[in-house]
Amino acid sequence: MKLFTLLFACFFAVSGFSQALLEIDATAAVDGNVADGYLNYNFAVTNIGDETATFYWELVKNPDMPRDWQFTVCDAILCHAESTESSPCEDAYINVLEPGQTVDFFKVGLNPYGKEGVSDVTFRMTSECVPGTTVLGEVSITFSVAGESNVDEAMLSDDLLIYPNPTSDRFLVNNDSEVAEISVFNIVGKRVMSEPHRPGLSHDVSTLDKGIYLVRMLDKNNSTLKVIRLTRE
Repeated sequence: MKLFTLLFACFFAVSGFSQALLEIDATAAVDGNVADGYLNYNFAVTNIGDETATFYWELVKNPDMPRDWQFTVCDAILCHAESTESSPCEDAYINVLEPGQTVDFFKVGLNPYGKEGVSDVTFRMTSECVPGTTVLGEVSITFSVAGESNVDEAMLSDDLLIYPNPTSDRFLVNNDSEVAEISVFNIVGKRVMSEPHRPGLSHDVSTLDKGIYLVRMLDKNNSTLKVIRLTRE
């Protein structure tokens, strides 16, 4: 059974045309459970300006995201089909918020299809249904998927381990011939460490606070090989 974890979401709003201003409420509940194969992040959008806001949206995925990961987005109009990465441009799909109005059922759901990894996706609201137009607001979410390897994953992933674990100062990587970089994330999803790796190299975590971390290992093509939970004691 895979373990799915939503690490964190940071947010900010950007002013758009006239006095329309969209605010994303990142205090909305985060659903850390997998429902129908999806890990969902729910949030609210409020028009805090004094004019009606009309907007479209797009998903901007980090280039290092596993190719098997697929997203489903629900906006103020409907829940779109999986792999829909921008709102349709027809008038019927324009999201509209009156001044002071809040819609609290926006959702970005991830189905990782069993592939481990740590990566970012940005939900961006724009004034026009054209990439590069005025950004009215956006929220960046970091998803982490970690757990046991599937039988159809590379043998390298099965033997790719970090040790000692727990550790108080340093850790090494077993079977690390393909590992070119390691990144360490804390439990709220902040990247606290990133270093190049070569076979046999150890990594110093003695300056990190005691607690649980996720260690992402990448190959020379910046593809994620595995994500492993590390305990710093």
